[in-house]
Amino acid sequence: MSRPSVYAQVVEVISKPTSERKDFEIAPLLPWFKKKSELFKDLKSDILHDVIKHCSFVKNRQNQLIIRQGDKGECFFILLSGRVSIYIFYAKNMDSSENESTEHESDVTDDEYIVRDRRKLGTYVTTLNPGATFGEVALVSEDCVRTASIICDDPCDMIVIDRDLYTRSVKSVLAQEFEDKAKFVSTNQFFGGWPPKYKKQLAMALEKHTLTYDSVLAKQGQPVNALYFILRGEVKLSMDPQLHSSMFPSSPTKVRAERKKEDANGTQTKGAPISRKLSRAVLQKKANPHKKKVEPRKLIDVCCLGPNECIGDIEVLLEYETFLQTAKCTQKTEILTLDMRHWDRLFVKRQPKTIEKMRQGLELRIQCRITDVVEKHIPFMKQLLSKSKQYNIIIENTENSKTLSKMNPTKKDDAVDIVPPWGPLIDQYAPGTVFHRIRAREHRRKLRQLRDEHRKSLEHPTSADELIDFNDDSAVRLPKHLQRLISKRHPQPNGISRTEEIQNDVHGLIVTSTDASHANLDDLENKIQNWLGPGSRLRDKNRVARLRRIDLEAMERKPVPGVRVFVKPRRAQSASDQSRDGSIGTPPDDYSD
Repeated sequence: MSRPSVYAQVVEVISKPTSERKDFEIAPLLPWFKKKSELFKDLKSDILHDVIKHCSFVKNRQNQLIIRQGDKGECFFILLSGRVSIYIFYAKNMDSSENESTEHESDVTDDEYIVRDRRKLGTYVTTLNPGATFGEVALVSEDCVRTASIICDDPCDMIVIDRDLYTRSVKSVLAQEFEDKAKFVSTNQFFGGWPPKYKKQLAMALEKHTLTYDSVLAKQGQPVNALYFILRGEVKLSMDPQLHSSMFPSSPTKVRAERKKEDANGTQTKGAPISRKLSRAVLQKKANPHKKKVEPRKLIDVCCLGPNECIGDIEVLLEYETFLQTAKCTQKTEILTLDMRHWDRLFVKRQPKTIEKMRQGLELRIQCRITDVVEKHIPFMKQLLSKSKQYNIIIENTENSKTLSKMNPTKKDDAVDIVPPWGPLIDQYAPGTVFHRIRAREHRRKLRQLRDEHRKSLEHPTSADELIDFNDDSAVRLPKHLQRLISKRHPQPNGISRTEEIQNDVHGLIVTSTDASHANLDDLENKIQNWLGPGSRLRDKNRVARLRRIDLEAMERKPVPGVRVFVKPRRAQSASDQSRDGSIGTPPDDYSD
């Protein structure tokens, strides 16, 4: 009978209740757990034994929601098999996040929280593989709120560690790890000025790893999938000049490398194609089987990097897809890994100015790495230096153009100021605009001022003599167009114009008595009607309209001196109404339309 695998033994042990797990069954599984997860590497054997004995084991189905963003967290998970995906919903405020959470509930079924539509969970961030831990941020933070949603991509097996077990076993390790990441982000010269929200997201995105001596962190020619920040330890950078020509065929260093190789061998012709060179090399090897083998390629050491240095920044900032150098640890090293998906999410989309800041200092870092030995054997470094200078020139030109545009704004043409070159004309005083609100506020202020003046006038009323100056002719002066028309049509021989005569009559109407004013108005209307007699050419165009008389004593609300009075025409009255109302509001008998 075949022996079960180690994973089957692990599942068999942790599937039992905690009281039935024996110490002799857990002891052989400790090395497997230390290799499986980065978290268990730094734990002591007795603490790891306690975690395995008291943890919970769960199986999850595909598309099952494990963690919902916004919920309170009381445990964290360690993935043993399968894959899970992380989604983050970027809400602008708490109200919008609450509204989205209600939408999430509508897209999750009651059957073990199976998600039908993942788009409602937010933006996809990354995928975690077996051995990863997730959910510990809610236990480390004070508010204990889940910052992301996690869903199963495959059927998954995982270990669940509750708060009590976390507090007495792995709290110190996880808290120290999160503290190291947060401290690195806050003290770094590129990330120190970020808002606290994005600092926390960057600290969550970084993954801490511990590498032993002579471990290869990055190999020349491999694709760039992550950036590596050194937290503690030292890393040596080395380059193979011959690989640069094969990695970048269009690079001018390839021709130089081929010529140097031809001069060293002395057997190949300078103008021969590459295929012929290879075939000749094969024939020479067959002809001389006892010839000494060629030594393997040697890596040329460039420099050593210490804490707070970055590996892969040159490739990412200068837009290379593969590593240009090999990075190897010279001692035990702790690094922080930033996946390129988090680079695009946090740097490219959220903080593009940080990329420009990193490019400005890239030229100095490359120049410090070019020593005499490197300049002699690695000509590709000069190409990197020239490319970084080009990026800096572009950045300086854009900054200078912005400063010049602020200091010396370009003067627009008059036609451009009147009519914009695109779009319709917009009324800046239309309802809803700022200018319209300012005008409305000013109008309300004036109305309040008028009401205050009216209130003061009621408290201290004035007489009619104070309101009208009888010595001022302008108070009763006729309009200028009527004065010119009357003077032209009816000149007077005694030197007094017809306009002055009518104006004197109007001046005589300004009295305080109501009866006297009615009589004077009748007299004035008769004079104007006689003046526009049958022989006048103005009668066809101008007619005298009888003014309506209003009895002030019969009015319910008495008019106040100095205040406008608006009189609206009444509807047509019947004979019975006219007989009841008397002569108030009715025209006289000699009224002519």
